[in-house]
Amino acid sequence: MAYPAAPPDTPSHQSLAALERTGPFSERHIGPDAEELSKMLSHLGFGSRDELIDAAVPGSLRDRRGPRLPAPASEARTEAELRALPTTLPTRHRCRHATGSASTAGTPRHTR
Repeated sequence: MAYPAAPPDTPSHQSLAALERTGPFSERHIGPDAEELSKMLSHLGFGSRDELIDAAVPGSLRDRRGPRLPAPASEARTEAELRALPTTLPTRHRCRHATGSASTAGTPRHTR
């Protein structure tokens, strides 16, 4: 599929300074709203997100069952689980720099 050249007002033609002027976190990371998604799909020539994905991802890689995730934990449960974690990692999980492995010979050891 051939993609059309980007019009001059698209981000690929903006200066770095203009691109660095970003909005709030939510606007940068939550994704497009329904109107933005519709406009994007229309511009790309697709009627739905599924059509776009079908065109971009080979069927052999698609898993249409969706993610098999456990039920979400409440904020209180998550906080309790995090508080129950040890405050330091066991020695076997420390990075090599902290254990003075051969690959760090000659460098100072980090101690607590």
